[in-house]
Amino acid sequence: MNAWKLWGQLSAGLLIAAVCVLPATADELIFYPTDDTFVDEWAPNNVWGASSGLRVRNTGNGPWECDSLVKFDVTSIPPGTPIPSATLHLYYFAWQDSNPAGRPLRCRRVTSDWDEETVTWNTRPGWSSVITDAVPVPGSYGWMEWDVTEDVQAFVDGTATDYGWVIRDETYWGGADIPFMRFYSKEYGEFTPYLEVVPEPSTLALLLLGSLAVLSRRR
Repeated sequence: MNAWKLWGQLSAGLLIAAVCVLPATADELIFYPTDDTFVDEWAPNNVWGASSGLRVRNTGNGPWECDSLVKFDVTSIPPGTPIPSATLHLYYFAWQDSNPAGRPLRCRRVTSDWDEETVTWNTRPGWSSVITDAVPVPGSYGWMEWDVTEDVQAFVDGTATDYGWVIRDETYWGGADIPFMRFYSKEYGEFTPYLEVVPEPSTLALLLLGSLAVLSRRR
């Protein structure tokens, strides 16, 4: 058999194998929080970093606001890596006072440093005026997901500093029994918040395609 033909068939087989494997081994990265907590307007000096849960609530007609903070270390991703997808996951497990189903929870990029062992309502960090994503509270308990792709890309590119995100209920509630949403924190031990990042897939398939293109021209 012609050597070029044999090499072409071998390369084609490698290409097919690579294309079949890539979706299942596509460099998906899972990060768990370095810090997660909430800040409570009603208890402005309290530190909640050791709590097993995170809380979100609108301020309503009084000092009732609760905002959840979560932060991850993504410095293991090489600078400049293209990030097609990044998703923040929190497990919603309870509500109180009024059912919040359908209320949008907004995710914003945090713009100043904080840590779960010291942050309070009075020392809470700042956050971006730009909404990263807004997701309605589901009608049943389970994982909620926010698209944070642009923020993670900015962290990897070095155009923004990674201080994590804040989750807020910014839809005004004018009556009593303000909806109160609860999520598990990393201290709970299960259903831990996580950040799912999918960098650009391996270039192996593209390299093999290029090799096949060269071979096809030489046959």
